[in-house]
Amino acid sequence: MLIYYNMKKNNLKNTIKKIYNLIKILLLTMFLYGCGGTSIIDKIIVKPDRTEIDFKTIIESLKEIANFLQAGVAVVATIFFMWGGILYLSSFGDKEKMEKGKKTVMWAIIAIILLISAKIVLEYLISLLWA
Repeated sequence: MLIYYNMKKNNLKNTIKKIYNLIKILLLTMFLYGCGGTSIIDKIIVKPDRTEIDFKTIIESLKEIANFLQAGVAVVATIFFMWGGILYLSSFGDKEKMEKGKKTVMWAIIAIILLISAKIVLEYLISLLWA
């Protein structure tokens, strides 16, 4: 029985290490996608071809900042979603850990839904202001 328990414990450690490495790759990918490959400062502040600030520049700057913040929120929500899943799967029947994992996953899903709805509302408001 002790050998089975140690094997189960080692498999759990290896699984957690694999999930941790997947999270690192996911975070790097999401960060690079959120930044768009160029610096936000370059897009917003450094504009060598413009000498004045107009309404279009302000809207574009706000959209870039919002996209960057939304990418950050998406990364955090994804981390919490995965963490809740790990808590739930590693609870081994412990009711408190199962409930904590469920609540973490639920709040991560709520955060993702709010993120998507905020993106839709922001795009709608910009289309109203721009038209």
